[in-house]
Amino acid sequence: MPKRYEELCFTDDFMFCKVMTLYPEICKQITEVITGRKIRAIVQPESQKAITITEGNRGVRFDVYFEDDQENMYDIEMQTYRDVAPLLRSRYYQSLNDLASLEQGQPFTALKESYIIFLGLQDFFDAGLSCYRFEKVCPDLPGINDGTHTIFVNASGLLKEQGEDYANLMAYLRAPLPTDRLTRAIDTAVDVLRDRKDLRREFVTLQEKMDRAKEEGRIEGRKEERSQLSYLFACLKQAGRLDDFAKAMEDPEYCNALLAEFSL
Repeated sequence: MPKRYEELCFTDDFMFCKVMTLYPEICKQITEVITGRKIRAIVQPESQKAITITEGNRGVRFDVYFEDDQENMYDIEMQTYRDVAPLLRSRYYQSLNDLASLEQGQPFTALKESYIIFLGLQDFFDAGLSCYRFEKVCPDLPGINDGTHTIFVNASGLLKEQGEDYANLMAYLRAPLPTDRLTRAIDTAVDVLRDRKDLRREFVTLQEKMDRAKEEGRIEGRKEERSQLSYLFACLKQAGRLDDFAKAMEDPEYCNALLAEFSL
């Protein structure tokens, strides 16, 4: 059952995006804790930044995107589900980020340093670590890299030398009980935003749009299924194999095999 607006916590996508964009200082501090680097200032974060290169290609929608005072780029994603291909997803995000940031005619040297951060409540790689860091480096000359950084945060993992601030943030992601200045600031921000009627209306409207989209998807799916079955019935009738159609109605795997056989 979907959560009511008053029940949202920091790890819920809508609330996460609102806290990170409406409270830039919180966004900056969280980024510093995770990356381990100091940031003097950040440009106003924006949520759900859409990047589409061409109409026929798949785009992305970044949860929270911003740049710091050195023009380094950051995308922070809250991920509460298990991703089957996290590294491939991050690779695609990095590529679209670069494409969107480089204007026509600019040299490749204009590409900015880029950080893609996934905040996860589950282990991305089943290795038990709390933080997985990836950089594209030369194995023969480790000091050379292309300026891209991908960080997967596993709030349920074992902490190894990340520090007290990091440990407190991970504990808060697992259960919203503030223990230090940063997590108290996050918790206060969540409480304040829960009381905002305009955000409640925005959340309800978004949920209604999502529900309509799901229902439309189900209707289209049923239409497609009926179309496939009609095609399969015609093919089996022509081949004198209507008994196979009855079996296909009882066995989805057999049905899929028949659809593949007739190249649908």
